[in-house]
Amino acid sequence: MAPSRNPKPGLADASSNKKKSQSVAELAHCPNCLKSDFKSFKGLTIHLTKNLECRIAVKNLRKAQRKDIVGGKRQRSRSRSPSQLPEEDPKTVNEVVQGWDMEYEEMYHFVDDTVEREEEDVEMGEPGPGPSTQANRRAQEIRNRAYRVHVLYEEDDSRVVEEDMNAGKVIKMDESLHKRWKKLFQGMDNSDDETENLVASAAGERNPFYPFASELDYRVGRWAVKDGIGQNSLDRFLAIPGVVEKLGLSFSNVRTLYQTIDEIPEKAGEWKTDHMHFKDMPDLQYTVHYRDPLEAVKALWGDTELSSHIVTRPKKIFSDASKSKRIYTEMWTTRWWHRIQKLLPKGATVCPIIIATDKTNLTQLSGGLYAYPVYLTIGNLPKSLRRKPSKQACVLIAYLPADSSQLKGADLSKRNVGSRNQDLFHAAMHHILSPLIPAGKDGVPITSGNGEVRQVYPILACYSADFPEQCLVACAKYGTCPKCKRPATQLAEPTPGDPRTPDWTLGVIDDAQKTTTTPNEFYKQAMAQDVSGSVLKPFWKDFPYANIHASVTPDVLHQLYQGVVKYIIRWAQTLLTEKELDARVRALPPSFGVRHFSNGFSVLSQISGPERKEMTKILLGCLAGEVSNEILIAIRALLDFIYLAQYKTHDDETLGYMEEALQKFHAHKKYLIQAKLHNDLAIPKFHSLLHYIHAIKEFGTTDNYNTESFERFHIDFAKEGYRASNKRDIFPQMVSWLSRREKISMFDNYLYFKDNPPSQQPSTETTTSTSTASDPPISSKISIAKHPSFPRRPVTMIQQHHVAPLFSEHLKNFLNAFLSHPTSNARAQLFDLPFHKLDIWTQFKFEKNTLQDNDDDETEIDTVKAVPRSKDDPSGRFDTVVAFWNPAAEETGTDGVRIGRIRVIFRLPSEIQIGNGFLQDAPGVWPKDHLAYVEWYQNLSADPHPAHDTSKLHASSQLW
Repeated sequence: MAPSRNPKPGLADASSNKKKSQSVAELAHCPNCLKSDFKSFKGLTIHLTKNLECRIAVKNLRKAQRKDIVGGKRQRSRSRSPSQLPEEDPKTVNEVVQGWDMEYEEMYHFVDDTVEREEEDVEMGEPGPGPSTQANRRAQEIRNRAYRVHVLYEEDDSRVVEEDMNAGKVIKMDESLHKRWKKLFQGMDNSDDETENLVASAAGERNPFYPFASELDYRVGRWAVKDGIGQNSLDRFLAIPGVVEKLGLSFSNVRTLYQTIDEIPEKAGEWKTDHMHFKDMPDLQYTVHYRDPLEAVKALWGDTELSSHIVTRPKKIFSDASKSKRIYTEMWTTRWWHRIQKLLPKGATVCPIIIATDKTNLTQLSGGLYAYPVYLTIGNLPKSLRRKPSKQACVLIAYLPADSSQLKGADLSKRNVGSRNQDLFHAAMHHILSPLIPAGKDGVPITSGNGEVRQVYPILACYSADFPEQCLVACAKYGTCPKCKRPATQLAEPTPGDPRTPDWTLGVIDDAQKTTTTPNEFYKQAMAQDVSGSVLKPFWKDFPYANIHASVTPDVLHQLYQGVVKYIIRWAQTLLTEKELDARVRALPPSFGVRHFSNGFSVLSQISGPERKEMTKILLGCLAGEVSNEILIAIRALLDFIYLAQYKTHDDETLGYMEEALQKFHAHKKYLIQAKLHNDLAIPKFHSLLHYIHAIKEFGTTDNYNTESFERFHIDFAKEGYRASNKRDIFPQMVSWLSRREKISMFDNYLYFKDNPPSQQPSTETTTSTSTASDPPISSKISIAKHPSFPRRPVTMIQQHHVAPLFSEHLKNFLNAFLSHPTSNARAQLFDLPFHKLDIWTQFKFEKNTLQDNDDDETEIDTVKAVPRSKDDPSGRFDTVVAFWNPAAEETGTDGVRIGRIRVIFRLPSEIQIGNGFLQDAPGVWPKDHLAYVEWYQNLSADPHPAHDTSKLHASSQLW
């Protein structure tokens, strides 16, 4: 019903309107085309709906009459003027128009007439149609208000980079790896004439796939090696009659194929096998499979795919021109590199060696078969490349002896067995890494992929290992700190002890050797000073510029997640009981990026690091309200430290946050002891937190050396090789399997760079000592499915299934704002929407605003879901979002942001239905993009909870 001026319209009003419509219908005709054979007023309405010209004429006539009433100027229009209408009583015409106006206004209230009007003649000084018209300006204003797109920028001052120009000098130019490959694979001599001494194919032309007979040979061989095709399977395939002949292969079995692949040289040096034994047990042999680590360094340095990423000079990066805040990220931004650079000759190039060892189980269920791989990478490469197996920036250089059962059969005590295993480890590591000792002292010329030759000093910088192996490597008594001299009974102290040094450790070992006569006495004297009594000669003894105690780096995976978080979960289960904690975990709604533990925590066994990461995300929320404020502060401080420790970029300010969190924990840890959660907290993994800040300043952020990235390599370098073997005498087979994969990868690079040769111009001539680095603005891109999840869903159903009872009411307010002359929101509710169905989507994705340096060149994608209720999911899923609300929003903090819950994701129709099912285009000022109906929460309180430092959220009356 059309709105009435009567505040309380009733049945009497409706009856009088009906009579009036009947009388008007008898006189009804179109004022534009003069058609008058309408049986009812509804017929006139349908006519005007179908004829745009007539509808515009009537609307202009309405406006002209209204302006005459209020004394306004006459509306100019191309339609017929009232003087051109048939001579009738003006009152009759007015009744026709006004009667039609009542129903038209109800049908077309949200469809602005300015959208459909043909371009009119305008006088000078009057705004014409287009962006300058009032309606379009109003629409743009609404869009700007509706679509709050906020772009974040870094600080106004750009970063300042200081580069040491006395480092990384190119001493000469040599042949690039590309040319060396040509000589190798195409039989080239020392000249540049590519037509001489080329290996020819059967057709008498050069064979670019040598040593393979043809491209097909290479493709099949690559498929067999890269995809892990079993040897027996491939032999059976090649034995099928006609396969070899029809494919034209030069090999008919795996053995011949492998012989061809083996002609390709090793990527990182030849593999060697040596045997070791104890002097008093010569019959007990231990096998070491290894290759020269210096050859591995040369391979990484000369890799054509990696050479453009090699960094040869240390840099100091500051957040702004004042240089008050230094930034730490990659290894070349750290203090260690600058300190070592000053100890070397001018022009020298530092090559930070990163070593990682970790024993891993090869069998899944039983068997007790282990591999003990040794990995090597270099700090000259960006950390994002080093942790990607596909980039092959990490090299397996050895398999250490891993079978400790041999000693168990001997007549030895448990302590003696452990001592001999430690001694064996150090002897094997010294045997493998000894080539780095003279190279680190004197340097060695190494050629990069583009032919640049530098005097490189490979120096042991970082050793990545878990806590037991850290003690083993540093020759520290198990249970003490491998980095400082703090006794085991004092590990709960809030400050670290005096740092251990190689000279001090070696002095303890030498003194014990000189003053004791038996191994047992030596063991006791060394252990009394918290030094391992099992090792006489540590493998790192002669390494130049190396400090093994400083090189033992933080281990986020084992120290934080498998250590600190493990204790916190155990405390939570004690404070709340396992049953209550599980109930709280199950009650949490599902959300993107957070695992939903449908059965709680207590049912989990052998919890992995990634699982503990997911548990950490929800732990604080489960404890809030049930744990005392003092205990909650201590736990919150630990969780803050854990997340801060994983920043990809640190500066002096964020390191201060870490220090503050650590101090807060130590100030409140007494409440954990009073609650009898632990006796004294003298736990090595908790003590290790004291060394994180120093390690970040020395060697960069923790993702440079975290054990998690190296554990990923177990799959590629150990487990897959074991699965490809026949399970007998496995290590030679694993070495051969790995070697062939590396050769195929190297040949792939050769073929690529054969057609795309890299630049051979020296890269050092264009660098400057001081530069600025400004980051691009951080923005968000939204992606959504092309087709809706629920097309043409009725608005009433949307309100019910999306728990949005006021959806249509707020949608009317939203559309009303786009009118050139909007009514009040209260009046807008009196009219029906010009549509009854909408297309509904259940999710969209957006690029996450990245505040940290994105060194992976990969965009973080978040997903927001608004899934309606259904039989399978009675609650539905409506995700919570944080939206930038005004320009006060910054990169961090909650100023200028609003928190809301996405209820509906929809799009306005491109066509609307009017009259008796007739369609017309939707108004052009309506948004064409997807829209979200958001249930906003109230603004965050200025005073968050003193313990968990978060605020409660309450639903707001405002929705948009």
